[in-house]
Amino acid sequence: MTGEGFDRRLKRLNANLQRGLETVFARGLNDPRIRGMISITGVSLTKDLKSARVQVSIFPHEHESLTMHALRDAAAHIRRRLMDTIEMRQMPRLVFELDDGLKKQAEVMGLLAKAREERAESAGEAESPAPDGEERGGQ
Repeated sequence: MTGEGFDRRLKRLNANLQRGLETVFARGLNDPRIRGMISITGVSLTKDLKSARVQVSIFPHEHESLTMHALRDAAAHIRRRLMDTIEMRQMPRLVFELDDGLKKQAEVMGLLAKAREERAESAGEAESPAPDGEERGGQ
């Protein structure tokens, strides 16, 4: 298979695996250690198609460590459930990795919101009426 054709196939397989994993996660996993909302942010198959890196984001962030541990322990079980969803000659080994990109994005958005609030407060102070009912501007 040509390089370009293989790349297209690899992208299609990555997308299929991601959709399949989203389906498995939506149906639920019976592990009490898996908590919070899990988002699959990406799937990257190796060139030999034997393993797939699955990037996940977990919210709230205080559940990240325990949930990641549980996902890594349940990788073989998740792989078997994925086989029921996707038809592949050989299902790749799943390697779960934490993607903290969404966490960083949320932090930046929070800082921008805080800066906007502070700017609005300082602009509000500049426009506030003078104390004791005096008018601004000299007469």
